[in-house]
Amino acid sequence: MGWCGINTDKSFNEVFRNEFVSYLNNEMIRRYIECHVDPPYDHDTCDESEFFLAVFRTSYIGCDIIIFKRSLDKSTVLYKMMSDIEGPYTINKCPKEILDLLSPIEHYNQPGYAKKWRDDQY
Repeated sequence: MGWCGINTDKSFNEVFRNEFVSYLNNEMIRRYIECHVDPPYDHDTCDESEFFLAVFRTSYIGCDIIIFKRSLDKSTVLYKMMSDIEGPYTINKCPKEILDLLSPIEHYNQPGYAKKWRDDQY
């Protein structure tokens, strides 16, 4: 998935709760943690955060990562969602509280890069 964006001055947490309401309402998300990126990695943004989510799939709990960025003029929030099977690149390491909720790799039908991504988190 590419980047999505909305014009807003709301916090990343508010944008997350509005944009991913179906995840939250369907109880797909077991837990999520916001990790602020300090200082912002991207020089075209004034603020960045990474959300790590333990997400229930059909037969296992995997990890989704959503990167949020606020434009320099503070009028736009951009976000990009990725799954652990894609081997996402993040600035922060996945919080242990999220990693502890994930199913063993053996439960994944197609683990992709999930094992390597997890190994990189320790």
